[in-house]
Amino acid sequence: MRKHVSKEAQRDSQPAMEEELRDHDLQMLMRLDKRVARLLEQGRLAESVPQLRRLLEGLERILGPEHEETLAVLHDLGGTLMKLERHSEAEEFLRRMFAMREKVCGPQHPGTWVACSLLAGNLLFQGKHAEAELMMRRALAGHEKVHGWNDANTLYAAQSLASLLAKQGQYGEAGQLACAVLEGFEQLCGRDDPRTTSAVENLARVAFDQEKLADAERLYRRCLDAYAKALGPDHTCTLATTSRVAQLLSLQGKHTEAKQLHMPVLATFERVVGPQDDCSISALCDHALISKRGGEIVEAERLLRSALKRLEQAVGPDDERVHRCAKDLAAVLHSQEQYSEAEQLYRRCVAGMEQSRGMEDPCTLVCIEQLAACLQAQRKVPEANVLLGRVQKVCDKGIRPMDWPPFWLLQTAKTPSRLQPASCEKAPGSRSGQQHVCAHCGSSRARDTLDQALKKCGGCNAVRYCCKACQMAHWKAGHKKECGKLAAGTPAN
Repeated sequence: MRKHVSKEAQRDSQPAMEEELRDHDLQMLMRLDKRVARLLEQGRLAESVPQLRRLLEGLERILGPEHEETLAVLHDLGGTLMKLERHSEAEEFLRRMFAMREKVCGPQHPGTWVACSLLAGNLLFQGKHAEAELMMRRALAGHEKVHGWNDANTLYAAQSLASLLAKQGQYGEAGQLACAVLEGFEQLCGRDDPRTTSAVENLARVAFDQEKLADAERLYRRCLDAYAKALGPDHTCTLATTSRVAQLLSLQGKHTEAKQLHMPVLATFERVVGPQDDCSISALCDHALISKRGGEIVEAERLLRSALKRLEQAVGPDDERVHRCAKDLAAVLHSQEQYSEAEQLYRRCVAGMEQSRGMEDPCTLVCIEQLAACLQAQRKVPEANVLLGRVQKVCDKGIRPMDWPPFWLLQTAKTPSRLQPASCEKAPGSRSGQQHVCAHCGSSRARDTLDQALKKCGGCNAVRYCCKACQMAHWKAGHKKECGKLAAGTPAN
């Protein structure tokens, strides 16, 4: 006769069964984490989002919402959504990460300031400038208090704030901050370091926002020299910077010189990366802009029609880049009084933007305003007034219409590994990529010197720390329960 397990024995075995299930779940999450890391490294961002959501739900259930691994996945999920320009979705996760960092680490912890900076960048993209400025100033004050200006994190925080202030028209403070950032990177990294070149680009952007076109041209030429020296004349970074110089020449009325400088850029992009690549299509739109400024409206229309056709073939009709190009073509048609086709393109752009970004997005508002102007030109005043009323209701919430930056300011390329310095910073708290970070605070380097490597945990060799204090805090926060299990599956260094 079969013996039944007693209730007392079942109660005694319950903790062991729960621990076994927990270990099994952790192993499944570790395998899922590896799949997510591969997707991120391969640039398959859209595919990684549902996997990151599953990973986050599992870690919150098993380790809790305040665990360092959970916060790291929040970082990756928010950052990935931002790269996909799904900013409103990203905001939810970045706010959660910032709140948890502040609760677990305290308001004065470097990890909290990093989370604060990431959230501020997200708010900036959504046009919530007032809240973004407060967050950026808080992050900058924290980094400056602990590390001073001779620290990369402080300089990055100041660079972000300078960009925001320039967008808001506070050019005096923006220029001072951008100059201080450039001086700081020159002292910290040297004149030829990529981070210094990035600071030069940022200062050039501030000068452009102030309409100091000659200064912006001079600074972009310095960037062009740096890229040409490090990467060669045919690299996409060099070509993108050449395009910026050409646009600045065009804005200064030097249309012939601009066109001569930009024509090889367009041809080289098509030869190096192919005619269907984003860079080639952006260069085509840039050339159309130069032609438009030079009074060659028909040529600008021809180039934009070609760019729109290529984009639709490459990414489909619903991609945001298609909406941008359609809006630019509509503007050219509007200037030629071809109102009917311009209106159709504007309506298409508005519908697409409302679906992808929502009614309250700053770029959507600009599209609606331009559609209203086209309707007014056709004496369709009542419908135009309705549209402008919708825009005003959103503006009353503190959100301002803000057009996309021109293609020539956005056109970038991945910096190859030979241009990256050994001590180049990675966003703290992220699990993706090859750069290691402190398991407790997310710092990508040790606290005492710029290039000192992080120290591995002596027990498991799986996690790293920037200082003894972070190691002790992480141990108390839960690593003492995981160290032995990680040691079993992690080879020693």
